[in-house]
Amino acid sequence: MIMNAPIKEKENTQDVAHKIIKHVGVHLETNHFLAKRISVKNNSPILVQLNDVNTKLSILKKRKEAGDVTMKDCGFSEDNVVYFNHDLSKTKQELFAKTRKYKFDNNYKCVWIKNGNIYLRKTESSPAFVIRREDDLRRLQN
Repeated sequence: MIMNAPIKEKENTQDVAHKIIKHVGVHLETNHFLAKRISVKNNSPILVQLNDVNTKLSILKKRKEAGDVTMKDCGFSEDNVVYFNHDLSKTKQELFAKTRKYKFDNNYKCVWIKNGNIYLRKTESSPAFVIRREDDLRRLQN
């Protein structure tokens, strides 16, 4: 999902997503993905459906390498920073939010999602823990 991209009247969401993805360094033909807004509210996320997981991972990797990406960087007039997020189920979103809170409350170094799994790491050199349920966070406290 592409987050924080302002809605324009009569926008072509496919073109908006294409420009943003192209800016981070992944060149896709517009017929290789489908992009649509998930609601009509301002700054509603753009859901990008891709043909394969490798393309998704490539986009996320390139976005990370690119650093902050603004709409202006992608040829638009707005200066909003756009974000790329995984499309998670409600349950997984809630678990990810709890894991991020746990990270801050317990001085962990990083939390991330890869291939639909939530990972948590205490330090740069410590092993990563896969967080599948809230019980996993409780076990780390013991």
